[in-house]
Amino acid sequence: MRNSSARLTQDMELMSSKGFQNRCRFLKYSHFTRNRKMPLYKLILTTLFRKGRSLKIELKEFSKKLRNAEISKPGYLKQRMKLNPLSFLEVARFHAKQFYKDKSRVKTYKGHLILSCDGTDLNVPSTPENKEIFHDASKHRHYPRPQAGISCLFDVLNRQICDFAVSYNKIRERIEAVSHIKKR
Repeated sequence: MRNSSARLTQDMELMSSKGFQNRCRFLKYSHFTRNRKMPLYKLILTTLFRKGRSLKIELKEFSKKLRNAEISKPGYLKQRMKLNPLSFLEVARFHAKQFYKDKSRVKTYKGHLILSCDGTDLNVPSTPENKEIFHDASKHRHYPRPQAGISCLFDVLNRQICDFAVSYNKIRERIEAVSHIKKR
């Protein structure tokens, strides 16, 4: 992808900023303040660049690429629990905003972006916390099934995610499409 290393550098600068680190703390203010093997930006990058293999293999490969000490699976999972999930949304929106700033590299069709919107519902684990947050989506009420809805606005020509959203219940794609476009 064109200029991807420059955009990745900008993303890493965002992830290294103090303001971003403050917004990423999920449980305590003291999280992500000490200098560790897996600082915040590396934690986010490992999560974003996973390829679906076992976590141990992914962490080993990532450590080789960055030439740093290998982190254990429990250490990684402990760090990941401290991370606010909304931080991924902020990184994605920042990345898309930076991409569209340079009009010369944005492909259009007759001066228009070609956008598509799609969404899906996800079953989330049936824990008491998830039941409280995501509510019950089952039709029969015999077995409570919490669900989250996700939707994404995608630029087809530039192969770029423009916006995405996670909701606490099922989504309606047309309503979400209008919401995505208003955010742009």
